[in-house]
Amino acid sequence: VTQRLSAASARTEDIAPAWRPARRDARSAAPAARSGLIAFARRTGTGTSALYVVRPDGTGLRRLSAQPVDFDPTWTPDGRRLVFASSRDGRAGAAELYSRDLAGRSIVRLTRTAAATDDWSANVEPTVRPDGRRVVFVRERYRSGTTTRDLYSVPIDGGAPTRLSRSPGREASPSLGRSGALYFERDGWIFEEALGQTRRVARGVQPAKDPSHRGLVAFARAGAIYVSWGGTPEKIAAPTAAGGLSEPAWSPDGERLVYVGPDGLYVVDRDGGNRRRLTKNASLTRDLAPAWRPAA
Repeated sequence: VTQRLSAASARTEDIAPAWRPARRDARSAAPAARSGLIAFARRTGTGTSALYVVRPDGTGLRRLSAQPVDFDPTWTPDGRRLVFASSRDGRAGAAELYSRDLAGRSIVRLTRTAAATDDWSANVEPTVRPDGRRVVFVRERYRSGTTTRDLYSVPIDGGAPTRLSRSPGREASPSLGRSGALYFERDGWIFEEALGQTRRVARGVQPAKDPSHRGLVAFARAGAIYVSWGGTPEKIAAPTAAGGLSEPAWSPDGERLVYVGPDGLYVVDRDGGNRRRLTKNASLTRDLAPAWRPAA
C-alpha cells in the first residue's frame, strides 16, 4: 500500500485558497474538551499493520486488530464504528474496506473488488460523508503495467461502488467538510469539489477539513503542517532533523490537530501552540493515518 507522505513543495505566495475566507477568531476562554479517542495504524518493519486507539493525552493505548493487515482507519460521524482498509480476506496488498465496532464484535465488509492476473486493485483512504450513508475512498488499480488512483464511494453497509473521478488517475487523501464539500489531492495540489464545481485551492497534500464551523483546512507540504485561515496558509508545525511531518487530522471541535511525525504521533493546537508527542515509535515501527473520534 502506498505510503502517503508529503512530496510537494512551493513558496508561500504560490498558495491561492478558493474557499470562503474564515476569520481567525479569538481563542475561547474555556479549554477544549480532552475526552475522545484517536485511532491510527501501527506499521512494523515486516510490512504488517494493525489498528490502535489512544486518548488525546497519550494514555489508554490499546490494540484493536487481531489481524495484522489493517490500516487507514476513519470514524463514522456518530463515533460508533471505524471504517478501515484491510487485506485480511484477499491477496496480500489487495485491500478491501470494512467497518467495525470498537469491540470487534461486528465487522462488515464494504467492498468486493474483482481480481484478475493482470488487474490488481486496492481500496484505501476511506472517509465517511457527514450524513453517515456513504464512504468515499481511493481505488488504486494496476492494469497492464499502469497504476491509476481514482475516487469512489460505497454505501456504509456495503454494495456496488460508484466512481467519482475519471481523471488520469492521480487522486488521493479525500476529506469531507460539514456541508459535504469534498477535498482531495492531485499532483501536489489540493482541490475542492462543491456545488458541482471543482477548484484548485492550495499547493500541498493530505488535506484535512475542519469539522467545526470555522471552515479551516489543514494540509502537509514539504514536510511541514499548514492551516489555511482563508488567506495565506500558516505553518503551524515544522519538520525536524529526524524527518518530515504528514497526515494532519482535526479534533472534533477544530481546536487541535494530530499528525504523523518521524518518531510517533503529535498533537498541536490549531495556532501551533502546545505541541506534544502522543505516541512513541519503537525501532522499525511507524504510527500512521490518525483519525480523531467525532464528539458524541
